[in-house]
Amino acid sequence: MDTVAKFNCLLFLLTAQAHFEKAWLFLLSINEQFSNSIRHGEKTDSTIILTALGVDLEGNKDVLALRACAEEDKDGWSCLLQDVRRRGATQMDLIVTDGHEGLLAAVSALFSATARQRCVVHKQRNVLNAIPHRERKEVSTELAGIFKQEKKEDALLNFAVFQAKYQKCYPEAVRSLCEDEDHLFTFYAFPPVMHRYIRTTNAIESFFSNVRGRTDQIDAFTTETSCLTIVWAVMQGIRLPRIPVG
Repeated sequence: MDTVAKFNCLLFLLTAQAHFEKAWLFLLSINEQFSNSIRHGEKTDSTIILTALGVDLEGNKDVLALRACAEEDKDGWSCLLQDVRRRGATQMDLIVTDGHEGLLAAVSALFSATARQRCVVHKQRNVLNAIPHRERKEVSTELAGIFKQEKKEDALLNFAVFQAKYQKCYPEAVRSLCEDEDHLFTFYAFPPVMHRYIRTTNAIESFFSNVRGRTDQIDAFTTETSCLTIVWAVMQGIRLPRIPVG
């Protein structure tokens, strides 16, 4: 390992243990499937990186925790969120997630008092999977319109209209839409200027797209630590735009 690599490894390990010195407004969590693998002896295994991206009271983003896993499950997410809590982030106003059951179970156990927002982009994809391709364009527009209403009352009205319109012909799409309904409109409890940023996990997904673009050239990581160190080092060189917090 060269001097720069050793330095980055040390910085990563120190950062991963550091106590948070500021409060965090909300958290975006996601798993990211890497095309790279980690070598274990003569074999290599695919890698999933679990990530928690925090947004502070001024709207600044920062990566709070990373964890490399062979598969995404409750135990992996619990370890990552326990690490976030151990380092001082025990209270947040909001957690934005996708619909993975392991993540939802970990959030429920460790941040039960924290409001949760289900990513509406993931939700829309799931709903559209139950709609024939020929009709997806029209349905997609109606579906997206639900969550773009300025007021929650109007969003709920559009939600009800969508259900009534498609319940008979596409019951599976409506069932998918209504799943986790209680967490689809949480973002309306926050200032309108924040809505577009906190109703999806897009912020962290676009961030990881940049990360992948810089790590895909690596065939396989030599160890789990080298994987996390390199991913973390790449993240440090990517500018994270500030989110308006009202």
